[in-house]
Amino acid sequence: MEKQETYWIPWNGEGERKFTFNDTQWILRKIVEERGEVDKEEFQRRLGFYQTTLSLTSVLVKVKGGSFQMGDEVGDLREECRPAHTVKLTYDYWIGKYAVTFREYDTFCAATGRRVPDDQGWGRGRRPVINVSWWDAIGYCNWLSEKEGMANAYDSNGNLLDRNGRTTTDITKVKGYRLPTEAEWEYAARGGQNTKGYKYAGSDDLNEVGWCDDNSDLQTHPVGEKKGNELGIYDMSGNVYEEGVK
Repeated sequence: MEKQETYWIPWNGEGERKFTFNDTQWILRKIVEERGEVDKEEFQRRLGFYQTTLSLTSVLVKVKGGSFQMGDEVGDLREECRPAHTVKLTYDYWIGKYAVTFREYDTFCAATGRRVPDDQGWGRGRRPVINVSWWDAIGYCNWLSEKEGMANAYDSNGNLLDRNGRTTTDITKVKGYRLPTEAEWEYAARGGQNTKGYKYAGSDDLNEVGWCDDNSDLQTHPVGEKKGNELGIYDMSGNVYEEGVK
């Protein structure tokens, strides 16, 4: 069973994460382009910047394209989730291994001067961020894109953009960070190319994979505490509602 992930760097006491050879070379190339030579102090400074800007949850999982039955196959969801129908994703894409956390989003707010969202008194840190709008979410996506030198995925009106900044309706032309489409999210939640057909994202037992009314004390919980699904993605069932492409 193949799982592909891209990692950032070892993290300030919170477990190891690989910083790939290609990533280190990218930093070095940028320094050489700007300064004409390798500057070890500048390299360490930029490495430290990524360590304090990103977080343990800045991990992306690759989902390979494929076909699946989208919608309510059981009959226990809202009417708009029926009938189930075949959807084919003809491309591969990347999706976050964890939900965006308060730690990540608060860093974005501090860097851009945005108001930090209320945590309902439940705590921040590695809990999934809540009380943000769709516009807040795409602002965060664009900020991530800018941090990594990629073209923004959205314009000021919320339209999707291609790598050249032109409005597009072709999701495959978007190169920056963006929200997943409904089909992309559901396919990933079902386990994508590794699916085993579970009722929930990774198990037939919701308590194994998700926080819900019966086990959560009616509050969010830090990401990644439950079992992941077949792709190693966490909290796809329960914990918080999630935004997608408009």
